[in-house]
Amino acid sequence: FVCDEGLVAFFDECGCGCEYPKPTSCRVGGCSGQLCVGPGQPDITTCEWRDEYACYRDAECTIQANGFCGWTMTPELMECLAGASAAAVQ
Repeated sequence: FVCDEGLVAFFDECGCGCEYPKPTSCRVGGCSGQLCVGPGQPDITTCEWRDEYACYRDAECTIQANGFCGWTMTPELMECLAGASAAAVQ
């Protein structure tokens, strides 16, 4: 198989496919600042607002243990997200 431009092939015990290469840096993206992505990854979203997006303002977007970009799930971030989710249900 052939991967689209910007993607790299992977083969592991679960199968194979295409993925973004492991990043060397991360950046915040999305209309509401809710994405944490690596170079070359899409960072455009629709421009809606959800209360949990406010939780990411002070969160750390960095390379995680799996080698990919993501939000560091600190106790503060998890608490904020839980609170925002609970408020959305009410």
